[in-house]
Amino acid sequence: MGLCSSQPQRRQVLHRQASHKALLSGLALKFPKVRRAMKNVKKVFESARVDMDVEFITADRLRPCLEALGASKMTEEEIHELFKTSDLDKSKEISWREFIIAVGVGFYLKTDKDSPEAKQAPQFVENQAGFRVIEEAFKKIDVDNSGEVDAAELKEALFDVAGGSNSSEILEARFAELDFNADGSIEFPEFMYGFANWVGIVDDDEDDDSDSDEQELHNGELADEEEFKKQQAEQEAREAAQEDEDDDSNNNDN
Repeated sequence: MGLCSSQPQRRQVLHRQASHKALLSGLALKFPKVRRAMKNVKKVFESARVDMDVEFITADRLRPCLEALGASKMTEEEIHELFKTSDLDKSKEISWREFIIAVGVGFYLKTDKDSPEAKQAPQFVENQAGFRVIEEAFKKIDVDNSGEVDAAELKEALFDVAGGSNSSEILEARFAELDFNADGSIEFPEFMYGFANWVGIVDDDEDDDSDSDEQELHNGELADEEEFKKQQAEQEAREAAQEDEDDDSNNNDN
């Protein structure tokens, strides 16, 4: 009786593990979209730095940056609140990765792509697509839809799919990368800040290889569908094997 009742639970675990594996694989294939958006946005950030030896911009430079990206309708109060949200280390200055929060939360993720403001913004669709990938990652890891990712959710997303790996040191390191204010949970602005490390955004100036990026993005989109089909087949095989194992156990008991 106990064995039979555990069968749905085992299948649920297998399904959850396969789903997380497909999630991370699918997101990795979308990383080129994030990189391209970040390259576009970083050009604006670099142009706003008064001193190229200084790796931040001050509050008075945030509005010109937002306007350069097409966010021309924000009020002073909105920009002030956005600066406070983005300034995670409370330094009164915004670093490059904090700037990602400002433009992502303050513009790309709150603006409809069909709005007049979006249509006038340079590279809006391409940039918004990159920020949507980050938003998608957060929402899928935040399985209880609380608006925060805790250590258990991050562990399940990152390690349950890796053959049961349970490295507390790796988990703590990854969690610390994202939990910027060390309050024990990861909110979306923190996640967006830390996601730059996951994607491998290059901070140093380098030549823009647009053709290479375009091919990488195209290959990723084609591979995404194949990866999903592969994960489905693996999941079906695991469930079938588990059912056979359970049937054999039941027959032996009888």
